[in-house]
Amino acid sequence: MRVFMGFLGLALSLNSFAISEINYKDNFDKLVRPFYSSGQTETIAARDGVKLSYHKINQGKKKLIFMMAGRTEAVSKYAEVVYDLKGEGYDFLLLDSRGQGLSERELSDIQKGWVKSYKNYITDIEDLFKALKIKENYSEVVFLGHSMGAAIGLRYAEVNPKDFSKIVVNSPMIELKLDDKNERVVAMYMRLKVITGGGTDYIPGGGPTTEESPFENNRVTHSPARFEMARDLERSNPDLIMGSATVKWVLEGIKMGRKTYKKRKKLFKTPILMFQAGIEHFSRYKRQDKICSQHPSCEKVLIKEGKHELLQEKDVIRNQVISKIKAFL
Repeated sequence: MRVFMGFLGLALSLNSFAISEINYKDNFDKLVRPFYSSGQTETIAARDGVKLSYHKINQGKKKLIFMMAGRTEAVSKYAEVVYDLKGEGYDFLLLDSRGQGLSERELSDIQKGWVKSYKNYITDIEDLFKALKIKENYSEVVFLGHSMGAAIGLRYAEVNPKDFSKIVVNSPMIELKLDDKNERVVAMYMRLKVITGGGTDYIPGGGPTTEESPFENNRVTHSPARFEMARDLERSNPDLIMGSATVKWVLEGIKMGRKTYKKRKKLFKTPILMFQAGIEHFSRYKRQDKICSQHPSCEKVLIKEGKHELLQEKDVIRNQVISKIKAFL
C-alpha cells in the first residue's frame, strides 16, 4: 500500500481539470453540460419492478467507466467528472441508486432515503449490466464511486469479482460515522425500531429538507461554485431533493459495511485507488485503512485539506483527485 498526502502543486493543478471555479457556471453551461447531455438518460425495471434511471454516454470505446453517487445525490452532479475524463478512452455509464436521483422512490414521501435491503443495490447493478449487455460489449469496466455509491461498488465487486478491472472509490461509506456514536448500539436501536414498525421513519432528529442550507453551513466541500451547481440541479428539478435517511436505510448501510469488510479478501485481485478526506463527517477510516493495508494493490490517497466530496472540492484540492484517477486509469 502506498499513501499519498498533501498538495501536488499549483502547476500540476492547472493541467488536469477542464474547467475551473473562475467563470464556473458559464463554462459548465458551455462545455460540461453539452457533453453530458450528448448521452441518453433511460430507465430499466429491476427484477422487483423498481424503475432505475441511468445515463449512458457512448464514444465508441471498448472500455467503460461505471459511476455511482453518494446518498441523496443524482448522478448528474458528476457531469464535470465525466467531462474531465472524456479523453481517457472510455464510454460512461452512471446509475442513480434506487430511491434517489431520477430512479423510483418506494415510499410516498419521496425525500426519505430508504431501501428494503442493501442487496437490492447489488442486484440493481447486475440487472443493469445484463440489460445493456455490458460484459459482452466492453473488454474493461472501471468502477468510480463516491461515499455510499463507493460502498455499493465495493460490495458488488465482492459478489461479482470478475466484473471490474479497476476500482476508484472516494470516502467509501463502509463504516458510517453516525455522529461518532457506537455502531453496535446504533444497529441494535435501529433493528428494534424496524421490528416495531418504525423502519420507514426518518432517523431521530431527521426529517425532510424544507429550505436550502447556506454554503457556510455545509460539511462536504470548500467550493462555493460546485456547491451552487448542485443546488441548481435541485432547483431545476425539486424531486431530486432528499431529506434525512430512514431507520431502515441506516441499518442496511451498517449491514453492508460489515459484510464488505468481512468479505474484503474477494477484492484483493482488483486494483483499488481509494481517496480519503481529512475533514470527514460521514465515513470512518478504520475499515478503509485495514482493507487498503491488507490489499496487495491498493493505493490510499489522503487529502488532509479536503472535505467529504473531494470530486466537488475547490480546484486545488479536486485536481489532485482527477490527476490521480487519470494516472490510475
